[in-house]
Amino acid sequence: MSTTIFRQGLSTLLSSAVVDILAGVTGTNKAVDLLKNHFTFTAAEMAKHFQDGYGYALAAISSGLATPENQQGFWQTLFQSNINRDLATRIEQHYLRPFAKQQGLTAAELQVFRQTAAQQCQSVAKRTLFQADNVRFSEAELASFVTSDGTHSITDLVLEQIQVDLDQRVVALLRYNELLGNALLLFLHEQLRKDERFNNTLAALQREGLMIDVREIKQIVQITEAKLNQAFAAKQLGEMAQLAQQLERLQHIESVTQTHYAQFLEFSQQFADWAQLLNVQLEQVLTVLGQVLGQLTQAEALFSNAYQQASNDEERALSQFNLFQVFIRQQVYEKAFSALQKAIKLNPQRYALHNVHTYDIQRILGAGGFNAFS
Repeated sequence: MSTTIFRQGLSTLLSSAVVDILAGVTGTNKAVDLLKNHFTFTAAEMAKHFQDGYGYALAAISSGLATPENQQGFWQTLFQSNINRDLATRIEQHYLRPFAKQQGLTAAELQVFRQTAAQQCQSVAKRTLFQADNVRFSEAELASFVTSDGTHSITDLVLEQIQVDLDQRVVALLRYNELLGNALLLFLHEQLRKDERFNNTLAALQREGLMIDVREIKQIVQITEAKLNQAFAAKQLGEMAQLAQQLERLQHIESVTQTHYAQFLEFSQQFADWAQLLNVQLEQVLTVLGQVLGQLTQAEALFSNAYQQASNDEERALSQFNLFQVFIRQQVYEKAFSALQKAIKLNPQRYALHNVHTYDIQRILGAGGFNAFS
């Protein structure tokens, strides 16, 4: 396993670029010593956190790509409560639909892709990517966690490790705005912040003036600007010089925050509700996800097989009507329309406009045109 993933993930959560800047200002090299004293995780422990973060991330993405009905089933099974509507549409709103627009996908192509992406994410979530020896990190490795050397895409680093053929569009979606990498970081951070060793590390860095909460940097800059204006009005030249230097440093940190951390910070706020998945064992999360996603796939295979083995038109028509209902639930309206047409052709007396008021008829008609039933 590439240690670059460890370095990139942990340097993001430890705000290494900010530590670099503040270490230069204070003239101290204490950061590594502080990590040696407080960040006492072994490589094996950290690999376990990364592995779980990876599994939860892909499970959450897969559930977010599922149909609203399947998402409801997933969250109800795990937490005995309905999914928040806003949470149910976040992947679709912020990733799936903008990605589909970028790719030029039609509505029908999007529905098929959505199923493919959900199933493939669920499948690769079970792979073991992160393993390491049960040894402490070396001083050089600890130094790399608080030293900025630019940014690497965690998504790309993870995809290199998966080593399995994925649909290229699924790969492109996972890369879109660093979806997979940010999701992994979210779950990694949620795990680590429950460990006092991680929290003690952050606190020690802050005490030594080597860390600022990047989530509050904008507010800190504004407060410092106000103090500088007050010193200027009062003609406090010594205070002005000191505050001007401080403001310049803070603005540099604000700029670095935008380039290095803003995307992850925004993602972690948008998808904070995902953290509750950590209250359920990963194996259970993946089992429930597989059951929810597999139900309609299994039903489709069952009814398709029943159609092939049917001995008369009445049985064939029933199989096609059952497929019609499966496709409606999957929101694959072109397939639903085709199956309903076949059922009507095979048994028009029973299925012509059968209970049509219970289905999204405008979408079904949209798949074949408004003259489809004429």
